[in-house]
Parts: sequence; C-alpha cells; structure tokens
Amino acid sequence: MKGNSPLFINDYEKSSYLGIIEYNYSLPLNGASQPFQEQYSVYSKMKKKDIKHGIYDIKNGGYNLNPTSMLLERAVKGDYIFRKDLTTRMPYVINSNGDVIIGKRNGYGKSGPQTPHPTLIGGYDPKVKMAGMLYIRNGKIVRFDDRSGHYRPNIKSMKYVEEAFAKYQKYMEKK
Repeated sequence: MKGNSPLFINDYEKSSYLGIIEYNYSLPLNGASQPFQEQYSVYSKMKKKDIKHGIYDIKNGGYNLNPTSMLLERAVKGDYIFRKDLTTRMPYVINSNGDVIIGKRNGYGKSGPQTPHPTLIGGYDPKVKMAGMLYIRNGKIVRFDDRSGHYRPNIKSMKYVEEAFAKYQKYMEKK
C-alpha cells in the first residue's frame, strides 16, 4: 500500500522541500524497511549506535524523553500548528494509542545530545505504529513521510498515519 494521502511522500532520492536538501539516511538496511508490524521497536543496529553515542543508556531508563516532545494537538494554536509564520520540519511518531507525537529534531539544542525518533516517547523499548518527518509551511501541514532510520517502518503502516492525521485536516495546506 502506498500512502493514499496527497500529503504523503515516499521519495528517497535527493530532494529539496521547504528549502531543505534531504538525502536518504537509511543506510544499515540500504533504504529497506522492517517487515510490516502492528508496532515497531528501534532497529537493532540503530540501537547499538545509540548505545555507543550515549543516546541510549540501559542503566538510566533507555532513551531519555526529548524535552520538546508533545502531542500534536498541543501544538494547535487557532487555525495553525504553532503559528502562522512557522516553516519547519520535525520528527513525528504515532504511538500505540494512535496519537501523533512531535518534537524538535534536537530538543536539547546544538550543544546537547541528539534526540532521534525514539526520544519522542522515551524508555527502554519505545514502540511506535509509524515514524517519519512532518513538514510545516506557514503553520500548515504540507507533507509527512516514513523516514525514520531508527524504526524503518513498512509502507503498509502509512494507514496509521492517515488515521491519526485525519483529525488535523483543518491544519493541512490546501492545494
């Protein structure tokens, strides 16, 4: 199943969107996803890298919670996500309850530790139904994808994103 939403994009080539140059960063699986599952755990090679870089610490609860992590509904301000002049991209996950959780790419700032997708939930084994990047232009959702090097979700899981984002139609850019 390819994502049915016109806002879904699955282009793993070099692209420029919102003035951001992107590349496929899914190297350990050569861009491939995990087999379809109801929920995904962090891909084992990524977890090993996170242990090595101090992002995952088994003695201190696993993944720390990204300090900017929040339900998308908390970011709604009037008719916009955060504010009318916001143009950005940020990671999102769909948790086991079907909620959209977002946060800044590096919630601690430039000098702090990285905050990859698993930190949006935190803990020893943060499971998600889907993970990727959310693109916002002028306070409206313009696009979402399935780019998560940590979870490598299967394209069949886009149904969870479409279900979760259905209640945010008012906050999506009209084409």
